[in-house]
Amino acid sequence: MSKINTVTSAALVAILSGNALAQEAFFLPELYIATDISADGRAVTGNFLFDYETFLSIGNSAPLLLGAATTPVLGSGAGGPQISDDGTYISATILDSTSMFQTQGIWNRDTGWVRMITGPVAPNGANLDNSVASAWSLSGDGTTIGGFYWDDELPGMPGGVRAQASLCSVVDAPVALQLEPDRNGRINAINTDGSIACGWMESDFGHWQPTVWRNGVRFDLTPSEAFTYAQRLTPDGSRVVGNSLNPSTLNIETTIWTWNGVSYDELVIGSLAGTPQGVGALGVPWGISDDGTIVVGQNNYSFNPGGASDGFIWTAATGMVKADDFVASLGIDIADEIQIRSIDGISGDGSTIIANGIHPTTFALRSVKVRIVPDDPTNLCSADFDGNGSVNLGDFGVFGAAFGSS
Repeated sequence: MSKINTVTSAALVAILSGNALAQEAFFLPELYIATDISADGRAVTGNFLFDYETFLSIGNSAPLLLGAATTPVLGSGAGGPQISDDGTYISATILDSTSMFQTQGIWNRDTGWVRMITGPVAPNGANLDNSVASAWSLSGDGTTIGGFYWDDELPGMPGGVRAQASLCSVVDAPVALQLEPDRNGRINAINTDGSIACGWMESDFGHWQPTVWRNGVRFDLTPSEAFTYAQRLTPDGSRVVGNSLNPSTLNIETTIWTWNGVSYDELVIGSLAGTPQGVGALGVPWGISDDGTIVVGQNNYSFNPGGASDGFIWTAATGMVKADDFVASLGIDIADEIQIRSIDGISGDGSTIIANGIHPTTFALRSVKVRIVPDDPTNLCSADFDGNGSVNLGDFGVFGAAFGSS
């Protein structure tokens, strides 16, 4: 079977120094944009941009569309698909059973989509703009979905609806996480067992602020007069990555918060070299390795996420490295295939990254999966479709699903 080695930050330093074998890159078809990757790097999920339908790709297989997309029916979508550590569960914002509203769903090959919120939820659930709830995160074990549901906090009062940050592991039983009155909030990431979540809660002035909930207890991280948030966390919740306002540069920079047993200590890891100061440049971390030593993400050179950007990879020893330079250092030449604008995930074991960008001449959007540590070429098994280290009925199910309806 395929064997994957864990990457430490020291090993990454060696890679960046050129002391590594050439690695493997696998491109998804154009317009299939990756948003998350399993812990071992084999399974990838994301959206097909034509209709924002969720997909699953295992190994180097063609993406399998999973259905229930909201955009073709409602004209809108929300959130981004996330995948469990073992690659068997996927979360996304999907159509409810009536095809009239957006809601949260968890998919696996045995059940298909399970709609976690099937209607306005007690006590004051609401429908807003064809939406009941939206999905932004999934626990590592695949049991708990996070994001928010619409809460009619002041029933009958204009403007009384707010986004209620929530976790849900049982259908129609979302757990509302603590927010200040009249403020919106959202969950962006959940640890392995669903006990720790991170995201944002609004300030008094409406700015998003990075926030962590540990067993339901809220911890407000670095406050500022800017839109900042916590984005990802390690499986044990001991490290959280997001962004915070650097008052000396006036940029929103990538930040790590580390749990000290009582509260979180802050470390601002900054921006890529050459990022202008005083323009509100925006750093967004999209992934962190399980041991917390590698962070990946997107360095926007202005506050506009749709403007110029580069992907980055960070360790304490190397600092931030531009994604294109990092991939080139692996001994693999894909510069004529993609200009990397963001690294949108790293496998928990640190073996694999997923990156998004544009073709340098056609400007088509595309994603690539790059292995930092190659498989052992003497120990491969192409029939292990579900990536669990053995060939069994589960592999037949994945293979058969590729030929069934979504």
